[in-house]
Amino acid sequence: MYLRGYILVLLALWVVFDTSAQSDSIVVENGSTLHYRYSPIEQKVKRFDVAFVLTPTYTSSTGLGLGVSVAGSYSNDRRNPSLPLSTVNIFALATLKGVYNVGIEGNNTFRNDHHRLLYHLAFSSHPTRFWGLGYAEATTNNYLRYTSNRQHLAATYLYRLYGNIYIGTQLGFDYIYARKSHRESLLPYLGNRKSHDSATSLSLVLEYDSRNSTLTPERGLLLHLQGGIRPKGLGSVDDTSYLAQFNTRYFQPLWSGAVLALDLYGEYNSAHTPWQFYARVGDQSRMRGYYEGQFMDNNLASAQVELRQRIWKRFGAVIWGGAANCFGTSTPFAWSHTLPTYGVGLRLEIKRGLNLRVDYGLGAKVQGRLINGLTVQLGEAF
Repeated sequence: MYLRGYILVLLALWVVFDTSAQSDSIVVENGSTLHYRYSPIEQKVKRFDVAFVLTPTYTSSTGLGLGVSVAGSYSNDRRNPSLPLSTVNIFALATLKGVYNVGIEGNNTFRNDHHRLLYHLAFSSHPTRFWGLGYAEATTNNYLRYTSNRQHLAATYLYRLYGNIYIGTQLGFDYIYARKSHRESLLPYLGNRKSHDSATSLSLVLEYDSRNSTLTPERGLLLHLQGGIRPKGLGSVDDTSYLAQFNTRYFQPLWSGAVLALDLYGEYNSAHTPWQFYARVGDQSRMRGYYEGQFMDNNLASAQVELRQRIWKRFGAVIWGGAANCFGTSTPFAWSHTLPTYGVGLRLEIKRGLNLRVDYGLGAKVQGRLINGLTVQLGEAF
């Protein structure tokens, strides 16, 4: 335990090679992928700028790994100082558990910010564990091992209606293949469900964003609504299914160096949704400490509140608490199945507005074991 702790501390050293002029605009979201996003208040560049980033990562489900990213930023209208920078990012991640994730993504902001185009293409492989589908299975079954291979493509177009309000559409395609171990089969837990599926999704998106920064917000509100369909015939799915997502994030400064952050999230997947697309408890953003995918079902509702406090110079700390409930379409929502999460974390500001975080999360007691886990990532959880 002590040796692993020392290794993680050493790997928390951050290496950044920035060939731009220190634009200080790097952010990482969702843990496993390096993302770049720029706030309208950040400094503009006069040409195409490039940044190279190398960072350690760790979660209980992915293991110890290393991420690398090469990102560029540019402006489609240099005469407009309030225009958010457009970005393009090539990323790669590999871990000692055999996880890899490679791809490209970007966010193109057109003149006057009346139109935005976001895209994301990724190929990943993730050796993981499977307890079955639903709360009862997660709390009683022994896990099986399998490898989840995924090809993901998403493109989103947004049009600014007024002020901070955007409306648009999203087109997505996913191919997910669950490859079993040569010693194990997923059939006891899957029944007649397929181990692989491909699906195309078509969605409408409505968004309101008044945050003062996309990196480490101190005030403002983000409201994201999305509803879509996975039509039969546009993939290998046997039936048409529907999806919906809701996310609200609110940030409020309290006293000097303190910020209160609130995150509410809901996800709905209708009946006939392939199990690979089910909602999952546990990732680097929500329900920290849980093994991602132990609890999975059609629907998910979660909430978390976090207090962030700058302590001294570049150092800070956080405490958080929250809960989530994962339930199906044929099984009713049960308060007794609500899972808790709470924990503490340390922050080290690597660049202006960018933190390296070390979080230790605790959860419920399942099968005689108290759920807990360590997360080492870049960027805030939300």
